[in-house]
Amino acid sequence: MTSSWESCKRFFSAFFIFSLLLVSGFSEDQEADALSDIDISELQVPEIEVPEYLSKDFKEKTSLLSFSEFENEVIQPDLVDGSRVMVYSIGNKTSRWFFDDEYRLSKIEHWEIAGFSDSKIVKQEFFKYHGREKRIYNKIIESADKGESFFYLPDNLVEKSEKYKKVNDRPYITEICRYKYDSQKRISEISTRTFSYNSEEDTKRRGVFVKTYKYKYNPLNADGEEIPPDVSYYENDVLKSVEKYSQVLGSFTQQYFFNGGISVKTWFVDYNRVKEVIYQEDRVLRVHKFDDEEKLDF
Repeated sequence: MTSSWESCKRFFSAFFIFSLLLVSGFSEDQEADALSDIDISELQVPEIEVPEYLSKDFKEKTSLLSFSEFENEVIQPDLVDGSRVMVYSIGNKTSRWFFDDEYRLSKIEHWEIAGFSDSKIVKQEFFKYHGREKRIYNKIIESADKGESFFYLPDNLVEKSEKYKKVNDRPYITEICRYKYDSQKRISEISTRTFSYNSEEDTKRRGVFVKTYKYKYNPLNADGEEIPPDVSYYENDVLKSVEKYSQVLGSFTQQYFFNGGISVKTWFVDYNRVKEVIYQEDRVLRVHKFDDEEKLDF
């Protein structure tokens, strides 16, 4: 019996010959001679068996869906304390999706089931809305000892996020991150406040550290290439570094600022260092030149 691969080769060989006849201007008799040795039955594309996995739906006596099964996945609608719930299981992991009266997602429970008597919730997600709006304004992701909360603007951009630890089931903020955007909804500033504690059980803030990134976007260059944004980085409102890009892709400068007015500025061309200068305020202390400095034009 001819293999599927041999059938494929004969089919495409015949198709190639037939195509040549169409473009070569052969007469009908010449075409007939050229095709006479070809078994038309072999021009059929061989069938390739592909395993087909179909989901199976199981319904109750009232024809309502009881559950749907697909390989090792199961989806099942349910009611829990009057709330509409969709249960999704795969392997030893199960999640329960809770919906409110407006059919809005209100909570997700993530379970790990190791055995019949060994199951636990490892993470929960909570969703909050304004009135009867469909848009989420607050999402909370929570595990046994920590969590994170996201607050959204009307256009679904994240305005603020808060991380917290849990001590005796009470939340204590460990980090607050705020976002700002430009008129094109691109991030223009990210400011992160990190709160320190002496230990995991300590509930009194011992200090705060602030990191801020500010972004200034560059236009496309003459070749239509996207240039990365310039970035300024601050620690506790003190400028620590600046990264600026030229209109030539891969050409940019990095400058780092240290105590005592010392800074180090490095020039890059084609992503390679070409020059490095150490400053004391505006005074040049040292210049280090690299092999490709002749490419420097900014």
